[in-house]
Amino acid sequence: MGLDVTVTWLAGLNGNKAGHIVINVNSNTPTGFDTSDKSWDKWVLTGQDVPGAVHDVNDPNRAVWDRVTIRTTVDQDKEIQDFIDSRRNDSGNYDLASRNCAQFAMDALLQAGVDIGTSTVPTTKPKTLMQELHQYQNSHRH
Repeated sequence: MGLDVTVTWLAGLNGNKAGHIVINVNSNTPTGFDTSDKSWDKWVLTGQDVPGAVHDVNDPNRAVWDRVTIRTTVDQDKEIQDFIDSRRNDSGNYDLASRNCAQFAMDALLQAGVDIGTSTVPTTKPKTLMQELHQYQNSHRH
């Protein structure tokens, strides 16, 4: 059996009131999907696709709003980490409404067969994602 995967909802930066979702496998550094650099943030707010990038987020002073840890198998751990690594190597565009940090975490989980109930109606809102993760976690307690 693997150890776990943790999804964390962090306080947003630079006026981001929705927060930022990061994911980590076992004890690796939390990773999130965002704009490639902050110069693109103003364009994201206009609804435009901008260059995206996978960033490690390791700021011990950043407020944690919520955190959910899900038990996983070794194979699931590998699938999630492979997804993160693949997106890091070929990030593609970031879109606030459809390809953002919440979608990144959800896609990583789905890659490993962890369906939190969003495979048919995906969410891109961090708060909604965390609510769905808590429901999943509560329904899969042993």
